[in-house]
Amino acid sequence: MTTEHRHSHHDAPPRHPEDDIYTDSAGPVWSGNPNSSLVAVIQELDLNASPSQSLDVGCGEGADVLWLAEHGWKAVGVDPSEIAISRAIAAATERGIAADFEVAKLPDNSGTAQALQERYGLVTGFYIPVKGEEGLAAMTSLVSPGGYLVLVHHDLEEMIATGHQSPDVLKDYLFPSHIAEMLSASQWTIVINESRERHVATGLGHGHTLDNVLVARLKQGS
Repeated sequence: MTTEHRHSHHDAPPRHPEDDIYTDSAGPVWSGNPNSSLVAVIQELDLNASPSQSLDVGCGEGADVLWLAEHGWKAVGVDPSEIAISRAIAAATERGIAADFEVAKLPDNSGTAQALQERYGLVTGFYIPVKGEEGLAAMTSLVSPGGYLVLVHHDLEEMIATGHQSPDVLKDYLFPSHIAEMLSASQWTIVINESRERHVATGLGHGHTLDNVLVARLKQGS
């Protein structure tokens, strides 16, 4: 099995702020385990029974992509960090898992990211910033009719209360509960929209105890 590293252009990609969380660590920043919310949603909706093509936006070091690939999905991951993508490819190679990774960021205003020109039966985004209507439109455009959009983020009130982020920083971003209200009822079916407890002991995000989980399905013909 092989792992493909897609490049959206020939030159080395510019450094992104997202690289900063990886440069101080010689080893993995994240736990290496798939997000528990992803595993739970896939199991609850029995999506592994008919896997298709999936895209994880902001895939980091690739744990969710690799888990999906192991369960039969044609899995693709994109992340703006070259370091993260390199680690994802290394993990896939070490485990002999076929998956595609590309350095890319939404919205892809240049239109050069190959992975972002396609539509998918499953599009996931875990703890990624969705900035305004442009960011939301970029995410939803990736879902094929009948496909699922899964967005998970740390609980907004908990983030503010614990000082992880200030309200000023967060005011321009959309969280799963906001997105659920913005999706057109004529095009989308809200399958899950709730807060769930989170139990993570290791990795960069271990201090958060609540997640907002949104699963929406794009109606056929949309």
